[in-house]
Amino acid sequence: SPLVADLHRLPEQDLKAFYLQCNRAAMQTSLGSGGIALCSIGYEILLQRTFGGDFSAFLAWSRNQPSEEHTSTPAARPALWL
Repeated sequence: SPLVADLHRLPEQDLKAFYLQCNRAAMQTSLGSGGIALCSIGYEILLQRTFGGDFSAFLAWSRNQPSEEHTSTPAARPALWL
């Protein structure tokens, strides 16, 4: 799918922002099956590309991320919709 291809092309910083956006959306709303699938694919890409498949390293990074009110504005986030 074009969205999956877009995820693969995202720079690391944008991929991290996409994951965090997915995480927040999952906690605040009910994601549809398409959003869940896209977020899952983004998570897998991030886990492998940035953390070499090391879930513990990913989890440590994830837990150290600021809350929503301290993150970038929506305009700075990746242009992928959930």
